Amino acid sequence: MTAVLLIGGLAPGAGFAADTVSPQQGPAAAQTQQSESSQDDTLDTVVVTGMVGSINRSIGIKRDETAIVDAVSAEDVGKFPDNNIAESLQRITGVEITRDANGEGQYVSVRGLPTDFTYFTLNGMAMSSIAGQGSRSFDYSLLTTDFISSLSVYKSARADLDEGGIAANVNIKTLTPFALGKERTVLRARLQGDPGGYDNHNYPEFSGIYSNVFADGVFGATVGFDLNKRASLNETTSSSPGAFSNYCLNPTDPRNANKQCTGGTRYIITQYQDKSSAANVLFTKTGYLSLQWKPIGSTVATLDGFYARKETDSRQLALFDVPDYPYGTNLYNGPPLSRLSVDSNNYITAITQPNTWLGAKSTIQTVVGTTKNLSLNLDTTLRGWEFNETAQYSKSSSSTIAYIPQVGIAAGLPGGLLHGAGVPLDAGYQIIPGAPVSTFLLNPGIDYSNPQNWADDEITYNRVQTSDELKALQLAIRRDFDAGPIRSVEAGGRIYRRELPTGQNQYYYDNNNRGLGDGTPFGTDVTPVPFGRLLPDYTGPGAAVPSGIPFIDGVSWLNRHYGGSLANFINSGHIASKILTNSDIIERAKSAYLMASFRIINPFLPISGNIGLRYQKTDTELFYNGFLLSQVVFNPLCGHGDPSCQRLVEPNAYVSQRGSNHALLPSLNLVANVRDDMVLRFAASKTMARPTLSNLNPTTTINDSVLTITSGNPNLAPFTSINYDLSYEWYFRPTSVVSIALYDKQMSNFIQQIIQPYTLGGAQFQYYNYVNGSSAYVRGVELDYKQVFDFLPSFWSGFGFEFNVTDSRGQQDAFSVAANGNIPAISRPASPFTGLTPRTYNADLIYEKYGFSTSLALNRRDRFLSANSSNLPNRTPALLYTDTRTILDFHAGYAVNRYFKVFMDGTNLTNKPIVSRIVAGGIQYPGPWQFNGRRVALGGTLTF
Repeated sequence: MTAVLLIGGLAPGAGFAADTVSPQQGPAAAQTQQSESSQDDTLDTVVVTGMVGSINRSIGIKRDETAIVDAVSAEDVGKFPDNNIAESLQRITGVEITRDANGEGQYVSVRGLPTDFTYFTLNGMAMSSIAGQGSRSFDYSLLTTDFISSLSVYKSARADLDEGGIAANVNIKTLTPFALGKERTVLRARLQGDPGGYDNHNYPEFSGIYSNVFADGVFGATVGFDLNKRASLNETTSSSPGAFSNYCLNPTDPRNANKQCTGGTRYIITQYQDKSSAANVLFTKTGYLSLQWKPIGSTVATLDGFYARKETDSRQLALFDVPDYPYGTNLYNGPPLSRLSVDSNNYITAITQPNTWLGAKSTIQTVVGTTKNLSLNLDTTLRGWEFNETAQYSKSSSSTIAYIPQVGIAAGLPGGLLHGAGVPLDAGYQIIPGAPVSTFLLNPGIDYSNPQNWADDEITYNRVQTSDELKALQLAIRRDFDAGPIRSVEAGGRIYRRELPTGQNQYYYDNNNRGLGDGTPFGTDVTPVPFGRLLPDYTGPGAAVPSGIPFIDGVSWLNRHYGGSLANFINSGHIASKILTNSDIIERAKSAYLMASFRIINPFLPISGNIGLRYQKTDTELFYNGFLLSQVVFNPLCGHGDPSCQRLVEPNAYVSQRGSNHALLPSLNLVANVRDDMVLRFAASKTMARPTLSNLNPTTTINDSVLTITSGNPNLAPFTSINYDLSYEWYFRPTSVVSIALYDKQMSNFIQQIIQPYTLGGAQFQYYNYVNGSSAYVRGVELDYKQVFDFLPSFWSGFGFEFNVTDSRGQQDAFSVAANGNIPAISRPASPFTGLTPRTYNADLIYEKYGFSTSLALNRRDRFLSANSSNLPNRTPALLYTDTRTILDFHAGYAVNRYFKVFMDGTNLTNKPIVSRIVAGGIQYPGPWQFNGRRVALGGTLTF
C-alpha cells in the first residue's frame, strides 16, 4: 500500500498514474476508455515527471488527435495554483473564464464566444447545472481538481460529440480504479486566505482519495471527498441610467403646473447608483465514487457517482441614492439648472437637490447549490465490435433565501414617505471624467453613522428555488478494421429529458406606509458592519463614502418581532406587496450519428481523419405565470405600497406553450503528416447551440420603479454555425511545439436582446426582449508555443515556458424588428456581439530541477463588449465595455527530501478590479466595478 499525505495545493492525485484517452477518440468514447484501461497497461505506458511530463503529455495528445484538440492532464491541473477546473482551463489556447462574485472561476468561453456556446460533459455525458434556467453554461466552481484525471477542449466538431458546442466541447474525465491500478491512498490539507486583505480569514481544505482493485483485477473501487471552506470580500458599484421624456429641469417653467410637464428636452440621469461590500463565507462539500467490475475479459461495467454541495453565506451592506425620487416621467419637478451639469449627450453628470433619497440595504443571504450525478456504463468488445451503453441521472438544485431591511434619509418628499434627519438632504451624485466609479454628493451636516438619522423604510424576504433534472440514455456501436482505408465505422444515439422548474416567493413589508414603525423598529437590531466600511479597496476618484453606516440584522429583527417565524411574518396582515412566480421548462431531445474514420497511406502525403453526420430534434414545453401586457394597468401617480391606490395591476394566469426544432450537422476532420515532425489539419462542420432556457421563458416581469419590462421569447430558433478550421503544428523537439490555427465561424439565427420603448399608463417603459437577428461571424488566429530547455547544460536545463495568444474578430450583422402593437419598429446597425474578446494571452514560465518546482502564469484579456446597455434619449447607442484585465498566478515548491516538500500558491497576485464602462457618443460613463482580492495557500507535502 502506498500512502501520500498532501498538505497544501500539490497536484491532485499526486503519485497516481492518470489514465488517458486514446488519441483517436473523444468524449463519446470516454466511458469506453475508462473501462478498457487496465492497471498493468496504465503503469507501463504513463510516466509522470512533474511539469515537464505534463507538457509532454499535452503535446502528445494534441499531436495524435484527428480533431483540433488541446488537453491538460491531472498533473498540469495540480501544478497550477488554481481553486477549480475553470481556472485551469484558462491556460489553454483561446480559453477565457468568467469569475463569480467571490472571484472564483465559474464559466468558460472559447475563442471569444459567449459561455453558452461551450458545451460541457463529464466522462462523455452532459450534466445538470445549478445555473438553472438562467444559462446553459456549466458552473465549474462546483468541481474540485482532486478527482479529475484529464480534460480536453475539442475546438472542431465530430459526429460523436454532443450537439451544443459552437465554440468548443469540453470533456472532463474522472479517476477510475482500473486505470489507477495499485492500492493508493491520498490525503490533502491546506490553509488558504487573503493576507493583508480586509476581513481576511484563513480557512482549511481537506480532501482524500482511496483506490484499490480486488480479486485479481475483477473488482475495483475509488472513493474520494473534499471539504473546502474559504472567505472572500466582494466589493461592487453599479449605475443605472434612466431616460426620461420631457424631463423638466426648471421648476419655474409653466409646463410644470401640477407636475405635468408637457414639453421640454429629453435628458438621461443616473437614476440609481450604489456602492456595496459583501463578506462571504463559502463551504463546499464534494464526494466521488467509481466502482468497476470486469466479469469477463471483454466486458467492463463502471458506476460513477458525484455529489457536490456549495453553500455561500453573505452579509452585504449597500449605500444608494435616487436623485430624482419619485421615479417616473411627469412626476418630478426638478432643481434649477444652476444645481446640475449636463454634457453633450444630455446626460446629467452632476446633480444635487433637497429631495434626493439616500438609502442603505443590509442583506443577509444564504445560497445553497447541490449537484448529484450518477452514471452506469457497460462496455463490451467482441471480435472487432465494440458496444457501449450509458444510463445517467443528474440533478442540480439551488435555493436562495435573503432578508433585506432598508432604511433611508429623505426630508420633504411628496406624501411624507420617509422622515429621516429632519433637514433637507441636499444630496446627489457626480460623474468625474475618466473615473470608473461615480461619487456621492452628500450633506456634511448629517451624521450618517447615527441610526437615529435613518428612517425605517422596508424589509423584503426573498426566496428563489430552481432545479435541473436530467435523465439520459446513450448508445454507441463501433466496428474496427485492421486493413484498408476505412479504419472504423461508428453509429450511436442519445435521448434525454431535462426539466427545469423555478419559483420565487418575495414578500415586501413597508415599515412606513403601514404605520408599524413604532411596533417593529429596525434600530433595535443594528449590528457592526462585517467588513468595517464600504469599498475598502477603492482609492480612486469618487471614493467618498460615509463610514459607520448602520447594518440592520434582518434575522434578528424577525426573531424579535415575529418569534423567528416566517409564517407569522407573512400572515401578519402587514405585507404591502408580494411576488409569487412559478415556471417549468421541459426539454426532450433525440440525436443519432454515423461516423467513419479513415487512413490513406501513400509515400507522398499520408492522410487520416473522420467524416460523419449527426441529427438532432428538440421539443420544448413551457409552463409559467403570464399575462398580456395589454391587460396591465399602471397608475404612475400612486406611490409604492400605498394601500389606497394600486400602482400596478397584473392579471395573472398559468399558461403553457410549446416549441420544436431539428438540425442535420455534418462534420469532416483531415490530418496530413507533412513530415515526421509536422502536421497539417483541416476541419469543416455545422454546429448548433440551443437558446438559453431563460431566453425561451416567456414569463414577463414589470419593474414599476425603474420602468422596465423584461420577457423571454418561446419562438426562438437555435443558433447555427458553419465552421472552418486550419492548423499547422511543428514538433521540432520531443518536448516542444509551435502551432498556428485559423478559424472561421459563420453563424445564423444569432439571438440578441433588444430594447424598445413601450408606453404603459402614460409612462414610457424600456421593454427588454429577445429575437433571432440576421447573422454573425467570428474569425481569428491562435498561436501556441511550448518548449522545455532540457538540451541546455546544468542549471539552465530546468527552464521551460508556454505561451499562447488568440486574436478574434467578429460582429453581429445589422437587423430590424417590425412594429408589434404598442411596440414600435426598431433597427440595429452591425456591431460586435457581447462577450467577444479581441485578444487573449497566456504565458507560463516554469522551472523544475534540484528539487525546486516553480511556475509563474499570466493571463490577459483585452477590453471587450460585455452588454448592449440601451440608447440615450437622442438615440445614441450606449454600450457596456469591460476593461483589459491581467491576472498573475504563482506556484513554488521545494522537495526538502524524498518524503517532504514545502510550497506556496498564489492566485490573482496583481489584485486588480474588474472595471466596466458605458460608452456613448464618444463619452465614457461609470459602469459596474468589482473587486475580489487574492488567494494564497501555504503548506507542504509528506509522502510515506
